[in-house]
Amino acid sequence: MATGIACFFLEDVTALTSLKRNLLMLLSGLMVPLHFLPDAVAAAVSWLPFAVISYWPVMAWVGELGVHGHPGFLHIAALGLGWLAVLHLGNRALWAKARGRLEVQGG
Repeated sequence: MATGIACFFLEDVTALTSLKRNLLMLLSGLMVPLHFLPDAVAAAVSWLPFAVISYWPVMAWVGELGVHGHPGFLHIAALGLGWLAVLHLGNRALWAKARGRLEVQGG
């Protein structure tokens, strides 16, 4: 949503949307599973909201949540809800700022 709101502030968002798409694929585990990344990078990325998109649901599907040092379902659900609240508040603030820049022309 933040990438879409960036349209209010930029003239061309093609590069930004491409960057968003590629970062999302990398950081969510869609391109490379997070446990294949270096340990420090995987530990940091696993707490970002991107991991809740693909990595943690796949780990739940294969039965790895709560075993082999992975956090349990309730921990991941709390992580997802926490990021949902943070990102919702951030997007509301960006939207409020973007609405002030909206200029409708034509008739």
